[in-house]
Formats: sequence, C-alpha cells, structure tokens
Amino acid sequence: MRVHCCAVMLVLYFCLFFKPNRMEFALLMLCFGLVIGAEAVNTAVEALADRLHPDIHPAIRLAKDAAAGAVLVAALASVLVGLFLFVWTDRFLPALYSMMTTPTGWIGLLCLAALSVIVVFVIPIPKNEMKQEYRGTNGTK
Repeated sequence: MRVHCCAVMLVLYFCLFFKPNRMEFALLMLCFGLVIGAEAVNTAVEALADRLHPDIHPAIRLAKDAAAGAVLVAALASVLVGLFLFVWTDRFLPALYSMMTTPTGWIGLLCLAALSVIVVFVIPIPKNEMKQEYRGTNGTK
C-alpha cells in the first residue's frame, strides 16, 4: 500500500507539468482508485484467511495468490495508462524539459523521491493487530 500511495503522489506531481485534460485526469483517478481498492481487498482477504485458517492450506494459498494477482493486474494496467498519457505523447519532452529546467521542478521531484524512500524503506511497518489472538469481552479465548 505504501508503494502505491507514493506512486500516486509522484503521478500527481507529474500532472503539474504535463497538464492532463479533464478526461485524462479522470482516467488517472480511476486507475488510482482501482489499484488502491484492489490492494484493500487483498489486505482484507489475507487478514481474513490468516484469521480463519492460520495453518498453510492449498485453498487459502490460492485465494491469497488470486487477490495478490488482482493487485498486480490493476497496477500493470495503471502503468500502461500512465505510459499512454505521459510518455507516448508529443507532450512528454516539453513537459520533462520544463520540469527539469525550473528549480521548483527538480527540487520537488527530489523531495518526493526522498519522501518515497523514507515512507517505503525507513519507517517501520507496525505489527498487524489482526494476527493477534482474539480475546472475547470477558478475557477468554
């Protein structure tokens, strides 16, 4: 989820220089929602599967793999949309030039890249509370 959120920030930053029209921006928002939504469903499937059947089971593995595959497909489709909107157009080189020749362009890009590295690699991931043993309201298992 962290990587996807950092990617959303970077794409939104690129939008400042590429200036997508309303339809292109709506398509980007749809891709953001698709990937983040698939990631949320994947997290829910994994948490539920771990809670209901903590041991290794072929059916649970299949469900987890399918949910993770859905995230991968959504992310790859979003990358293709980004390539079509940003890279494979005649606006790519002028936007890249304007981003790299203005101080705010490259400084902003460096700050976002540094923030992404910190968020993804430096900040520790908290322990998942879903994997803790459930205790009822009276303290019993």
